[in-house]
Amino acid sequence: MTSIIAPLKALLRKVRALLNNVNAKDECGRTALMKAAYNGSADAVKALLNNGADVNARDPWDVTALTMATAQGRNEIVQLLKKAGAKK
Repeated sequence: MTSIIAPLKALLRKVRALLNNVNAKDECGRTALMKAAYNGSADAVKALLNNGADVNARDPWDVTALTMATAQGRNEIVQLLKKAGAKK
């Protein structure tokens, strides 16, 4: 049981940081929205957009959530992002 406490605490820290800044970037310059779009998590994309995620945020390589969703063939997410104002 104690072996799962440390990872859960680490996850909780990440969730708290994200709640404080929905547009926070990781060490690679990517936002949670970019990761959710890449991974095809429509529910996460919706939640992030509803909480003010910047739909046009770019990483250091000028890649956006829309770019990632398109490259992965995530059509539902592409539509969600475009509806939210995403531009290539």
